[in-house]
Amino acid sequence: MMQKKELFQKYFKHDFLLLVNDRVENVRICVARTLRHHFLKEIGAEFVFDSECNDAVRVLKLDKAVDVTW
Repeated sequence: MMQKKELFQKYFKHDFLLLVNDRVENVRICVARTLRHHFLKEIGAEFVFDSECNDAVRVLKLDKAVDVTW
């Protein structure tokens, strides 16, 4: 995930971003932390302009259970 953006985008991104709406609070928290860490910092902000990732971040910011500093 951290080295091959194209592989992640092709095979995992869609399913990963669906977890934003998971009914389990801890799953949503892990998704938020992963988005913040991997996509905004580790991959050199490759997904900052990705509309699907931005939509996921917006949803997570509105989630009261998720308290991750963006």
